[in-house]
Amino acid sequence: MSLSDLVLEINDIGLTVGDGKQTLLTSPACALLDGNHIVVGKEAFASSRLRPLWTNDRFWSRLDQEPLANPSGRFQTNADLAHAHLEHIWHELSRPAESRLVIVIPGTWDPAQMGLLLGIAADLNIPVSGMVDSAVAAGVSLEPDVPHLHLDLQQGKFVLTELQVGPQLSRSAVFVVCETGLSAIRDAWADIIADVFVRQTRFDPMHVARTEQQLFNKLDGWLADIEAQGSAALEMDVGEKSYTVQLTGDQLLPASLSVYPQIVQQIRPRAKGILALSHRLADFPGLKDSLALIAGLELRWLDENAAARGALAKTAVYAADADTQEVTFLTSLPLAADSSGENASVAHDLLPSHLLYRARAYPLDQGPLVLGADPKSSDRSITLVGTLDGVSRQHCTVKQMNGRTRVEDHSSYGTFVNERAVDGFADLVLGDVIRMGSPGETAQLIGLSK
Repeated sequence: MSLSDLVLEINDIGLTVGDGKQTLLTSPACALLDGNHIVVGKEAFASSRLRPLWTNDRFWSRLDQEPLANPSGRFQTNADLAHAHLEHIWHELSRPAESRLVIVIPGTWDPAQMGLLLGIAADLNIPVSGMVDSAVAAGVSLEPDVPHLHLDLQQGKFVLTELQVGPQLSRSAVFVVCETGLSAIRDAWADIIADVFVRQTRFDPMHVARTEQQLFNKLDGWLADIEAQGSAALEMDVGEKSYTVQLTGDQLLPASLSVYPQIVQQIRPRAKGILALSHRLADFPGLKDSLALIAGLELRWLDENAAARGALAKTAVYAADADTQEVTFLTSLPLAADSSGENASVAHDLLPSHLLYRARAYPLDQGPLVLGADPKSSDRSITLVGTLDGVSRQHCTVKQMNGRTRVEDHSSYGTFVNERAVDGFADLVLGDVIRMGSPGETAQLIGLSK
């Protein structure tokens, strides 16, 4: 395997491409169809509430060649939609010709779906080095604290994977522990938030599709703020008017009242050792408290690069058959003989401790840092100086949460990490440079010894 190997993580919520150190691209698993024309990824998601009848967001979990209920032009099957989405991602990456993919597969997939995916990749001339189970890849990244259980989220379900720890970390069983997933819970959160807007401002965001779409576009950022601070001010702009409400995490709990008990009930008889939690669950209000009720279980949160980091840490195991070019699907990966070695410390080494701005280092473990031209309303803030073209009053927030560092964009003209535009939020690692404005002001993530 070459240094240009990348990891594609498949989930029906979205696709993620990374190199083990950082996420290079994320793309919501969403397609908007109009005859022979298709829009996929972020652009499709941003219009999904405006054109719900034209939208499909389950084609990855239902990957097959059966006719769609609502086919459109040349897009007749879920495989056609997946082909368009993967083609879009590969084009967006603009990688060198020698780049190859290791594909991380959800444990709920069957061999037919894996074969179909490899066929799509071959049709697009995308070289694949190998495939590996998502829970196994993510679990290996936690060495030496290797998990015995892994909990992940899909659009329509919560998935628990039992892992066997030995010389290798192996998948032993996969369970769907709840048939309610992100899609239904997001709808419930949106309904709660809309009700709060109605009660506090008499503005109903769900009354028209345009403001409903705005609510869903802002939802992830709001949830992250609530998880980090316990509450948040939610703002929506409608024409020249702006509406703001206050919301706490407790107010969102009714959306998951029937969900968390099912998950706890399924995990409790299998509880032992460490439960690794997908980054897709990080902003779920009340989930950590519910899981803490399970005796004999330690929780470890995974960052969004965990699966890529684990998949690429064991590169030699993907060697394909030279004659048949057969791609191997792995449900186990070797563990390091020395658990204190380099691979075990990658996550810790990449976690920054301070934000450096104009020769001053600001600690990240004392609460969120708001950066902007005039961020006075925040407890901890950095007032930017110098060239402020394109810098908003409260431009972005940098915070640490659940073992990761994140920047959230609040600006009108964009926040950039290593010159890549931030779409809502982005996870950060040591050395990343945040740019605000144009040419703008920059701040760097650094690590200082205590």
